Amino acid sequence: MYVFRYSVTKPASETFVLHSHNDYEILYFIKGDADYIVEGAVYQLNPHDIIIVRPYEMHRAFHKSNSLYERVVVNISQEFFEAADLDGANAWHKFVYITLPQLKPVLTYII
Repeated sequence: MYVFRYSVTKPASETFVLHSHNDYEILYFIKGDADYIVEGAVYQLNPHDIIIVRPYEMHRAFHKSNSLYERVVVNISQEFFEAADLDGANAWHKFVYITLPQLKPVLTYII
């Protein structure tokens, strides 16, 4: 399963808490004034940055101002990749046949 979300929010500290998922998360940052923290590393976000978070990595957005935070988030279940492993897929096949199709909504938005 995968989940695609587009959202624009006004930051509130209690909204963006440190958390993890059991799936892959791909964040496409559109606009705002924020850093993204993944496993203690801080990444300054600029428009059109993409952050990929692996399963169970602790992460959160850290907002430096009250400006609107606009992003697209895609969550891709590990089960897709585990099934591909059973079928003998290599990294390239996983990217082309699993990851890339899941990113179609994001890529459509960008282009």
